[in-house]
Amino acid sequence: MRPSGQLMKTMARNVVPTSESILCNAAPLPESILRLPAQTAVKALQVRCLSILADDCNRLRYTLSRDAVNLLDTCQAFKKSGYKQEWVDRLAGSELLHSYAETLTEILSYNDLLKLALLTWHFDGSFNGPKAPPPSRELLIFLSPPTYDCEQLCKTLWERYNHRHAREETLEDFGAKFVRLLSILEYEFSLLFFVR
Repeated sequence: MRPSGQLMKTMARNVVPTSESILCNAAPLPESILRLPAQTAVKALQVRCLSILADDCNRLRYTLSRDAVNLLDTCQAFKKSGYKQEWVDRLAGSELLHSYAETLTEILSYNDLLKLALLTWHFDGSFNGPKAPPPSRELLIFLSPPTYDCEQLCKTLWERYNHRHAREETLEDFGAKFVRLLSILEYEFSLLFFVR
């Protein structure tokens, strides 16, 4: 017996898409699906940036808000702890980190959101809820200072990106644009963090 049309519509609404089902579907993804995982990647970049800046900004600490100093200290402790999960959990509670991620993703193009979402989904595909989750420990380790090696990862992301995108991009172009995107986001975050 085949379910009625109304029952099928109800069943379809109750299905929560997974990152795997999202990545396998070749139709363009709405920005609303990309925004939260892109914010998660931006949060990971912010942690990377603050981990780098933490040692150099002691003289600027007095100009920062209490929340900013706490975030800076948490990122520094996270780096020194060897990326222990307890510090990931502390980062998850940072409203300041979330606010910056929302601000930065608002200015990104669809292609940039897609690249960042693919980066996040590569390390963690478990997305549910109305708010971007904290970055996974694996994503944070990948982006950890002093540098990240993204040659193999770029190839994987490039293949997924071209699968999702109507016009193909060469691996070299994708890699250059991806690294430039990460660098620009780090720079923009540094400006936001110290100006706010």
